[in-house]
This record gives sequence, structure tokens and C-alpha cells, in this order.
Amino acid sequence: MNSSTIIGLIITFCFVILGLIFPKSKKIFYIEIIWTWILLALNYAGVDYKVHTNIYESASLSGLSITNSWLYILICYLAKTLNITFYFLNMLINTVGLFLINRVIDKSTEKKAYAGAFLLIYPLVESIIQKRFFIASCFAVYGLFFMLKKENKYKIKSLICLLIAGSLHQAAFAYLIFWLLLQIDYKKMRKIIYIFLIGAFCSIPIIPKIAGYIFPSGKVQLYFYDLKVSIDNAGCWMILHFMFFILISLFVKKVKNNNEKDNSYEIEIYKLNMISLLLIPLYYYEPTFIRIYRGLLVFNYILIANKESKLTKNRFYFTALWLLYLIIVYLLIYVITGSGFDSVVEPEFANNYFIKFLAGLLGV
Repeated sequence: MNSSTIIGLIITFCFVILGLIFPKSKKIFYIEIIWTWILLALNYAGVDYKVHTNIYESASLSGLSITNSWLYILICYLAKTLNITFYFLNMLINTVGLFLINRVIDKSTEKKAYAGAFLLIYPLVESIIQKRFFIASCFAVYGLFFMLKKENKYKIKSLICLLIAGSLHQAAFAYLIFWLLLQIDYKKMRKIIYIFLIGAFCSIPIIPKIAGYIFPSGKVQLYFYDLKVSIDNAGCWMILHFMFFILISLFVKKVKNNNEKDNSYEIEIYKLNMISLLLIPLYYYEPTFIRIYRGLLVFNYILIANKESKLTKNRFYFTALWLLYLIIVYLLIYVITGSGFDSVVEPEFANNYFIKFLAGLLGV
């Protein structure tokens, strides 16, 4: 492990600890956001960086369609026309994305630094790597935030944000399913979600055909055939997602909230998790689909931050349980399985101008 990676990980770890110790500190929360911006915006190489630069370099006005991330391609084309390099474009995009995430957290919980600390554990690395989906998920989160308010005046604003998200990355159109199902009453949702889930599992054989009507054939071939994982691999990802659902269910059911407005917001977040179960059958083909649920984790962290302050007993137990699971997820994805820490995580810290600058100052 090189010195830049060690420095980056140590700083990240320190901010996680500070966020958990001083959960209501606005200063620490803003430092967490700034550090996240540094990691995302000042990254200049690593996994998928070349893929994104290729999209930027090949962007043109020909062939734009609703199924090929037309808005992102248009932004890249305009940036090229204005002689804005991909590096600076990425910086601007991440600034917008983190502004939206900051707004959602800031308006949803007093324990901002607490929620920010969890984001620094997971999915920070994926946010650095998947640059196009990151900005798409930020718009999706911002749009769903309006839906969670359960006020009709926000529905159109929410829908517009989700359409923008899908236009930045076609996979983000999946969030429209959440937009539709969130309008179902919680009691009805509890009764029908498992029927929907059974139907989703039964439809596994025809999912590629359905996707073929929505997405380009090349994408369908890649994600449903070329990259198809083994049954064991798929089962692990299904369990990983389901465990997230079990843990968030514990917080919702074990920790009571007497504030009706706050309770309503948290129930809506729980509904998001219930709807997300419909994604699980997709892991039969490829774990990449977990990116859709991963984009929603910020809401889980907000819920946990709000619930944690209301725990009268076993506070440490519940918080430690969630923290431990995030660490396990991190180790499973980036260390024990997958492509490995050296090829996935290390390049994202090693190829960062600010961390390189710090390493130079420290002489390491």
C-alpha cells in the first residue's frame, strides 16, 4: 500500500470517528462533505476513470435518446465545446451532487455528522469510481426526498429530479418504481410487497427480455449475459442486501418515535427499503444492480441518526451492530471478494491531487 493511500485512509478514518463522537457538530459534518468532495473531485485516475473520459471524448449530438444517458452526453459535449477538460467537468459535477446530498441530510436530521460518518465508510469508494451514476443518484435522492414529505405539491418536483437522474444514467430510471410505489399506503405496502417480491423472483427468466424493451441491446447483453455471476455469488449479494433490510427493520420497529412528523418521514424511508427488496432478483444476473439500493443508503443513515438519539437502552448495541455490518460489507466487497483492495480502493486514494500534495509535504 503506497503512502498516499495510507494518508487518505487515515484521514477518512479520523473523520468517521469524529462524526460518531460529535454527531450534532455542523463543523465536522461540513468537513466530512469537503473531504468527500476532495476525494471525488480531485481524483484523476483509477478504476473506470478511462471509461468516463472515453464517454467525454466521444460525446456528440448524434444518436441522443432517452435510453442512452442523453443529458450526461450533452453536458460532456458542451464541456468539450467550451474547452472544459473532463477533470474540471468531473469537479463541477461532484460539486452539484454533494450540494444535493448536503441539502437532504441538513434538512432531515440534527445528527448530520453521524450520517456523514457512515457515508465515509460505504459507499464512498463506489461514489468515486462510478462518477456518472453518482451524480444521477444524487438527483434521485434529492427527488425522493421530496416524495418522503408526503405532500402533493412536491410530487412534480420529485418526478422532474428523477427524470433528470435517468437522463444522466439510464439505470437511474429504476428510481421511478420507487416514486410510484411510495404513493401506496404503508399498511397496504406491508401486505403486498412480498407478493410483488414473489412475482419478481418468478420473473427472473424473462427479466432480460423485459430489459430489452427499455435499454439498448448492448447493455442487456453485457449485464444479463456477459457478466452473469455464479449462483453462489448471486446468493451472497442477495443476502447482503437482505441484511441491510433486516437491520433497518430493527431500528424502525424497536425504537419508537413520539413525534408524528418525524415518525411519518422514517416510515417512508422504511418503505423505500421495502420497495428495494424488488431489486434482489436482479442479483441473479449481476451485482452491479445493487448500485440502485446503494444510492438510497443516505436515507438509512438519516433514519439511524434520528433513531439513535431516541434509544433509551441498548443504544450502544444497536449503533455498534449497524457500524459493524458496514465494516463487514466494506471488507467483503473491497478486501475479501471482488477485484481486491489493491485494484479497486487503492487507486482512488493514490490518484488524488490533494493527497499527493499532502504526501509531498510530509515527505512520504
